[in-house]
Amino acid sequence: MQTQKRSSSDDHLVEGFRALAEKLADFGNDARVSIKPYRDPSLPHFSKLNALKKRESLNNLQTYVEICEDTIRNGYDLSSLQIVWHALKKFSLRAPFNLFENIKETDVIEIHNLEGIQIFRNFNFYSFCSYTIEELYSSSWDYLYEHGDSALATLTQFVSDCASGEWSGPRPLDIPEYSIKENYSEGKFNLLVQMKVGSPLFAADKKPAATIITSDGALESFITIPEEISARPNLTLV
Repeated sequence: MQTQKRSSSDDHLVEGFRALAEKLADFGNDARVSIKPYRDPSLPHFSKLNALKKRESLNNLQTYVEICEDTIRNGYDLSSLQIVWHALKKFSLRAPFNLFENIKETDVIEIHNLEGIQIFRNFNFYSFCSYTIEELYSSSWDYLYEHGDSALATLTQFVSDCASGEWSGPRPLDIPEYSIKENYSEGKFNLLVQMKVGSPLFAADKKPAATIITSDGALESFITIPEEISARPNLTLV
C-alpha cells in the first residue's frame, strides 16, 4: 500500500509539472518566443528526481508562472522589463535605485541567489536555448552547459563581492566574450556570450540576498535548430 501511495503522489507531481510547463510555453508565445515544454509527455527527466527535488522543481516553475500572471494582470507585456520588476517583488528583493537605467528590454536577464542558483530568467534567455522547460528545471547548470573556467571564476568572484558588500550597485562585468555549449539538448547550441552588467539585489534588511546579471548572445553553431526555435525573431547567428 505504501508503494502505491508513493506512485500516486509522483503521478500528481508529474501532472502538475506538465500543466505548468505547458502554461509557461503558452506565455512564451505571448512574449513572442517559442518554447518547448518537454519532448516526452511522460517527463522522464523530471520523473528521475527524488520526491524532494520534484517538489522543489515544481515550486520553482510555479513561482515563474505566477510572476508571468502578475505581470499580465497588471497590464504589462511579458517581453517588457516589468516582468523583472514583478520577479523582484515576488522574491521580496530590492534593487539599487539606478538598476533599470542600466538594463534593456533586449538583454538576457538572470537573477541568482547567493549560492549561484538561478531563480529567474527573462524570456530573451529562451532565444538562445534549445533545452525544454522540463530539462531546464530538472537538471543542474553544470550538467546542462559546458563553459570556460575563466568566465566561471570571474562570475564566482562577482557573487562573492556582492555578498560581502564590495560590489554595491550596477556596473559592467569585465568578462571577455566567451563560448558556452549545451551538452544534452536537441539543438546542441554553441553560443557566444557577452556579459554586460551585474548588480547585487537586497533583502528587506538591506543585506545582499541575490545578484542580477545582463548579457547578450549569438548562436555560433548547432547540430539542428528545432522548428519552433528557428522562427524566433531575435535569434542571431554568427
